Amino acid sequence: MEQAATLVAAIAAFVTALATLRLVKAAKDQLGQQTRSAQEAARLATLWHLEEVWMSPQMLRRRKAAAEAIAANRHDPNSYDLDHVLDFLDMVGFLLRKGIIDKELAWHRFYHPAIHYWLLARGYIEDERKDAPKIWEDYVSLVGRMMELEEATVTEADLEDFLTGERQDF
Repeated sequence: MEQAATLVAAIAAFVTALATLRLVKAAKDQLGQQTRSAQEAARLATLWHLEEVWMSPQMLRRRKAAAEAIAANRHDPNSYDLDHVLDFLDMVGFLLRKGIIDKELAWHRFYHPAIHYWLLARGYIEDERKDAPKIWEDYVSLVGRMMELEEATVTEADLEDFLTGERQDF
């Protein structure tokens, strides 16, 4: 009889252990889902903040001045405002590299400005990087990653249209 009681207790302990394992797995799965949801919310919040900065009056003025500098001298558009725009796009590339935003989110919002500024100021960027190879490193990477998603042909007319749009008063 004592053996039967021990066997029943062992079976009960085993069933309890299995139930506990299932509960732990369910809790782990739930925590994982909550973590993924929180990460996605953080990515979207970061994207919204980037959008807010990109469309801010100060950045619109800088973008306009940068576009004017490029239009005036495509081979050497050296301008504080252009540097600021490139720094912003470099930050987008940094956030992408760190996994804070993903490639699709970055592509969705920043493909056109990233590619167009790259094509318009590439000579200037490459010249600056000769003396300071780390400058705009994440922007260069961003452009490469954007082109992995969409390698569209950008014409000279497209570039002129982009510059015209950037020079508009908002």
